[in-house]
Formats: sequence, structure tokens, C-alpha cells
Amino acid sequence: MFALDDALLGWLISSAGTEMFRRLRGDRVNATMRKVVAEAVDATIDEVAQRGHQLGPDVADELRRALLSRRDGIGSAQVGDRLELETTLLRWVDSSAMTQLAERGDPTTPELVAECLARNIIVRIHANARGGGALAPLSDWLWRGEAVEILGRIEYKVDRMQVANYSGSHLPGETPDFTGRERAVEELSGRLEAHDPSGTVVSISSVTGMAGVGKTALALHVAHRFTARFPDGQFFIDLYGFTPGLPPVTPLVALEQLLGQAGVPSHSIPPDLERRQARWRTHMAGRAALVVLDNALNAAQVAPLLPMSPGSLVIITSRSRSAGPPGARPLWLDVLTPPESATLLRRLAGAERCADATQVATVTELLGHLPLAITVVAGRMNADPTLDLVDVLADLTDTNRRLGESSAEYAGMRGSFEVSVDRLDAPTIHAFQLVGVHPGPSIGPGQLAALLDRPLSEAARVLRDLGDRNLVKPLTKFGGRRYYEQHDLLRDYARDQAREALSPEFRRTAVARLTRWYLDALDTVVRHWYAAVPAGTDDGSGRLQLDGPADARGWLAAEQDNLIALTAVADDSNAAMLGTAAARRLYLLDHHVSANRLAQRSMETFQALGDRGGAARAQRILGDVARATGDFPVAMKHSSGAVKVSREVGDHLGEALALQSLGDVLRLRGSFVESRQQFERSVEICREVHERRAEAHALRGLGDAFVAVGDYSTAAQHYTVGAEIFVDIGERLGANHILRGLGDVAAGQGDLVLAAERYREAFVTYQELADRYAESRALRDMGDLVLLLGQRAVAGQHHARALSICQDIGDRLGEAHALRGLGDVAAAEDRPDDAERHYVASSALCERLGDLVGLAQACWGGGQIALARQRPDLARPLWVRALANLEQTGHPLTERVRDGLRDLPSPDPR
Repeated sequence: MFALDDALLGWLISSAGTEMFRRLRGDRVNATMRKVVAEAVDATIDEVAQRGHQLGPDVADELRRALLSRRDGIGSAQVGDRLELETTLLRWVDSSAMTQLAERGDPTTPELVAECLARNIIVRIHANARGGGALAPLSDWLWRGEAVEILGRIEYKVDRMQVANYSGSHLPGETPDFTGRERAVEELSGRLEAHDPSGTVVSISSVTGMAGVGKTALALHVAHRFTARFPDGQFFIDLYGFTPGLPPVTPLVALEQLLGQAGVPSHSIPPDLERRQARWRTHMAGRAALVVLDNALNAAQVAPLLPMSPGSLVIITSRSRSAGPPGARPLWLDVLTPPESATLLRRLAGAERCADATQVATVTELLGHLPLAITVVAGRMNADPTLDLVDVLADLTDTNRRLGESSAEYAGMRGSFEVSVDRLDAPTIHAFQLVGVHPGPSIGPGQLAALLDRPLSEAARVLRDLGDRNLVKPLTKFGGRRYYEQHDLLRDYARDQAREALSPEFRRTAVARLTRWYLDALDTVVRHWYAAVPAGTDDGSGRLQLDGPADARGWLAAEQDNLIALTAVADDSNAAMLGTAAARRLYLLDHHVSANRLAQRSMETFQALGDRGGAARAQRILGDVARATGDFPVAMKHSSGAVKVSREVGDHLGEALALQSLGDVLRLRGSFVESRQQFERSVEICREVHERRAEAHALRGLGDAFVAVGDYSTAAQHYTVGAEIFVDIGERLGANHILRGLGDVAAGQGDLVLAAERYREAFVTYQELADRYAESRALRDMGDLVLLLGQRAVAGQHHARALSICQDIGDRLGEAHALRGLGDVAAAEDRPDDAERHYVASSALCERLGDLVGLAQACWGGGQIALARQRPDLARPLWVRALANLEQTGHPLTERVRDGLRDLPSPDPR
């Protein structure tokens, strides 16, 4: 009789060559292969029975005997991969015993048995190798080529995504009728001309002056003249230091905008101030760039935004003389001189209409010689050809009389605004007032149509008219969409006009319409999130029109400031729902700061309205954001709080989703049993309320929980059911999460080729869907897999890439795991110092985050380094610490650590 284990070992050794023969000799190898084959045969019989073949005890025993041995052996066989093994096993099982089973009416086929048996043998050989067993050399050789070939086809598309466009200019357009300022232009130009890119400090100039005096116009006029001297980019940001109705831009948000202008994708921008500042300065190091920080509040706002590159030059504009940091060269900008004011008015309104020098001088004096006021009045004259300087003088004299108690600056500025606004027709005045009602920094035709409750075409026409009169300023936002903004003083004036002319109830109603418009727009964003959908008929109502996922995500990212401003002033349930929905999507885009602000505001609004269920939904998002940024205690507080409140108010779906959030936090902290319980309860609730999408996500989480404790068969069952739902409802991202999880299952069961296929497919899809959080997880999985296959350089690339992504998006837990992976790679490459450094960094992060399993893995690796250095005394405390953490989790690593401690030499009693 010929035994299958002896035959299998012979086939493999003869295919692998004499070196493999030398490495696999010994009784331990034979005994291990005998155990592998026996377990594989038993598993195959069970699997055949589960597929509907009714195998009675006698039939099962007969099939087991037929598989374990046969009378005649098979000669030489080439078994170098999974397919060749399956082909050879088909010859083995196609024997008289199988024929007898067929004659007795059993439907079991040799092909089915060979397929199952080959897979079960593969699983057990690789499982033995992962535990450092006798078959490790065979595992390394057998399927290495196929799996490495699969993962070798990985293309890092993110390389192209992260190339910064340093040569581009982000300066707004220059004021076309810039007039005068010869001395200021000469001085500021001289500073730019004299700037030495090879110097040792960054050059900073601070332009200060009263509102409306033309600080921004001067800065941009000079900046545009010197763009060629700064080939690595020209950057501009409005810091809203003195903008009515809007809080000053925080350094955290400002750095996000600057990094975006530098070409860094939003999902690659770190979440915290310290890292954003470091990333900005790293980007700008050694570059010659011009940075304009407009409308700054103070030095504290400006300091984190300075590039600190000697090749760069910074221009700051502010009403405050103290906005410039120490070392900044100040430049005070006063009002225009009378001749400059007269020249500007003639240039803007036309020399023929401004022929009377006395009238021109009187008008400009009444306007306080302020460029903004002169520009607004000239815009009004250009819009009304019948208006002459006599009319303007009459209007200004009357207005200034009414504003006599105000300062000259205020009176002149407000007078210029009133001259322009009072002569508008009633509908346009009404629209101007509603522009003042809009709480955000920019407004488009769709938003104004909602405020007016009028067709889109009318709103677009009104905005163009206001632009012609210099009462709003056009700008282009994401996707080429036309928006408009206002100077701070005009914005303040429009808000005052709205408060004076429109009742509080009318303003609330208009804001409510705007909120509904944004809710409808966000619904359109969600429908386009993963795939382009047919565009609806443009009925002229101002509904948002989008062109696929990139357009949807870009539009939402560009609307962050408007959404935050709107939800800050609106206090109804629609505003709270809008904030919650926008926070969820911004969280998916890794805009964690904005997501947190919107969710926090929504929770507070819901609480004020007495809507505990709504508050719980917003609180769940706060928990998700905290989890994504590694703040597990806060994540636990918010997630468990959302579960409790949802349960109390009877919001079953809200409870199910909050349980999933809580389950994810618990799993990441190593509380696998508790995590599984949350997902099991979530599945029950989802099925009770017939919520299939939520059920699929709960099944995904349940599969993750079982993978964490090494129960791969149960995990696969949950994954499979969840995948069927995702495919049925068309959710690609959820299906891809499960595909990656099935890669974990395949790796855990030893089928490394299948694991490689699943990881690679999941990775590519994550890149297509721009899910950086999940992309980094797939990279870490692939890194661990190829390291197991002996491809150390490739493994190091994967883990290094994962580390970069995690640091970019603020995934502290992912960062810790990537560091552990780099430690594993360094250890495999015999670089103990590097390995120890990575393990120490990983363990410190894991301890801070409360990740018990990650901490144990890092300690396990550190102990192995100590043991390799012949220092078991250093390995022991690390492994004791690892075991103490693992015993609380049920993780598969527990037994390996326990065995490692048992094998350590006894400590020296001295």
C-alpha cells in the first residue's frame, strides 16, 4: 500500500530539487506531513458532505481509506503550484474505491474531491509554516512565485495623485484699474526685488491700513509683477481676520487650504496642527515661492503658516499693525491722496463724465479717498448712464448728513454703498439684502435662487448685475462653477441692510429654504458618490448638477466653509440633519476637522430641539471621527452614548449603526468578544427592521471580529452573506471591504495565492474609490503577506507606503501597525537596530491608543530581536507584557507568546 503523505512528500521534494530534500529530511517532517494529510482528508470529507452529498458513516470511512492510501502508487509527478497539485490528486483519487462509490449511486466526483483536498492540504502546509513548523521551507518554495507575481503587479496610483503643482499660481486676478500708490508700490517691489533666495531667513512684509484702503489690491498688484521670480508657486489665502459674520480662519484650516494649493490631495492632509505645519514646511523647503496671507487677524494666526524657507517670501495684509510676526517689515497704507483719488474716479467712470475737477474733488473727499468707496460709486455710474456727478454729490451729501455721527471713514464708505444700492430696482435691492442673509463666505446662483425663491436664471442675472456694480466680486470654485464674494465692508453693509429691511421671520424663512437647497444638493452628492448617475432634467430651479464621483466630492469639499457657517446660524431640524449628513461624507473624505465641527453643532442643535435620536446620530459620527484619528477613549464615549440614547428613544436603525461603530472601536482595542457581541446584536436589529445595507455592514464587522480570533471559517460565512447583500444593493465599497476581509481568511487558512489575489483587487478598488484609510490597511496586509513569502524589499515598500498614508490622514492606529510591519521587515533583513526602533515606536503608539493586540505584537517583535542578540533577559519582560495584554483578547498570537516564554532559559538567580 502507498500512503498519500509519503507520496505527496515525494512529489514535492522531487519537484523542488535536492536542496529542498536536504532541508526536509527527518522524522519530524514525515510526522508533520502525515498529520497535515490526515487533517486535510477529514476536512475534505466534511466539506463534501456540506455540499449536499449524503455520506453515511460507511461511505465516509470508505472514502477516507481511498484517499489516505492506495494499492498502486503514482510515479514521478510535477507539483510546483496549486493547479499541478490538484491535477496529481485527481489521478490519486480516481481509483477503484471511487468507482465503487459511483456504482453505489453516490454523486461524489473525483474532481470535487481533488479540488477540496488540494485546497485543504495547501491551507495546512502554510498554517504549519506560519507557526515556524517543519514544513516552512516547503511553504516558502511552493506558491511563492504565484503570489509574489500577483502582488508585484501593484501600481501605486497615489504617486501621481500626490505630485504637487508648485509651478501653478493661486493668486486672485489683479485689480484691472489699480491706480496711484507709486511710493508704496516702489517700496514693496523693492523688497521683492532685493529678496535673496539663498539667504538664511524667510522674508516677510506686512501691509497694514484701515478697511477699504486697498491693502489686498496693493499686495496682488506687486505679487503679479514678480511671479517669474517665484517659479515654485504663488499662494494666496483669505484668513477672514475681520470678515463680518465669519470667524477668523484657524491655522489648522488655513494649512489645509495652503497644502491643497500645493497639490496635496485632501485625503493626504494630516488632521492635527503640528503635522500640517510640518507637512507645509517640508513641502516648501528649498523652494522659491510667494505666499500672500490676506486679512490676517494677529501674529498667532499667521505664525504657523509661515513656510520658513529662505527661498520664499511672505506678504501679510491686515488692519492690525501687530499681525506681522517679529522680524516682519511693516508697510502702512493710508488713504489715497486727492490726486490719486481723482485719477481713480476718472479712470473708472470716464474722463468725460468727470470733467469738472471741483465736483471730482468734492465727491472723492466725501468718499474719504477710500479706493473701495470710489470703486463702488463708479460702478453705480457705469450701470446708470443718466447719473452724473451732480446726482452723486446730492446723494452723498444727504447720506453723509444722516451718518454724521459716524467717523469719516464709516460715513464715506457707507455713503458710497448707499449711492449704489438706492438706485437699484426693487427686486435687485431685495436680492442684495438676501446676499447679506447668506451666512457663508461665497454664494452661487443656486444658493441665491433658494434664498429668493425664484428661478435659477433670475438669480444668475441678479448676481451678474451686482457684479457689474462692484457690489459682489466673481470667483471660480471647484468644477468651474461661478460664485461671488464680497469685501468685508460690503458684506457688513449687506447684512445691516437685511436686518433693517427684512423681518426676522422673513430671514429665518429664507435661511430655511437655503438649508433645504443644501439638503437636496447633498442628496445629489450621495447619489453620485461612487458612480455617475444619469443627470436629471434641469428644470431651472437651481438644483445642483454633478458629473460623477470626483465632481461630487470636489463640490462638497469646496462647500465646507458655507456648510459650517449655515449650520452655525440655522437652528432647525433640517439644519441639524444637513450638518449630520455633511459630516458623514466629509468624514469619508478624511476632512476630520470640518466633520467634527458639523457633527458637534448638529448634536447641540438636536439636543436643543429635544430630538435625542438625532443627537445620537450626530454623536455616532463624532465617535467615528475620534476612532479614525486614534482617540479611542473619546470614540468609546460617543459610540456607547449613541447606542444608549438610540435604544432609549426606540431608534432601531440608529442603535444598530451605533453598535457597529462601538464594535469597531472595541475590535481595534483588542476586545474581540465584546466587539463580536455588538455586531451580532446589530445584525439582529437590522433583520428585524429589514435594513439590508446596515445588515451587510454589520456582517462585515462580525467577520472582522472572527478573523481577529482566528476563526476563519465562521468569518467567511458572515463575509459571504454580507457580500451577497452588497452586490445585490450595488454598494461597491462595502463589497470591497468584505473582499479584503476574505483575503484575511485566505491568508489565515494558508492559501496565500488566493489571499494575494483578494488583497490586490481590494487595494486597486480602494484607490479608485479614494478611500485612503482602507487603502493603507490593504497595503499593510500585502506587506505582511509578501514578507511571509520572503520578499522583504516589496514588504518594506508596502509598509512604508502605508505609514505615509496613515500619517497623512491621521490614522494613528494604522501608523502604529505600519511601524510594526517595518520592524518585521528590518528583523527579517537582519537590521536589529532599525527593527528595535520601529517596534519601540509602534508599542508607544499602541499603548497611548489602548491597542492591546498591537502593543503585544510590537513587544513580541522586540523580544525576538533581544533573543537574536542573545539577551533572553531582555526578551522575557517584553513577552510577559505581550502575554498580559493578549490573554484579555483571545488573539491567536497568545499561544505563540506563551510557548516562547516557556522555551526561554530560566533567569539567572544571580
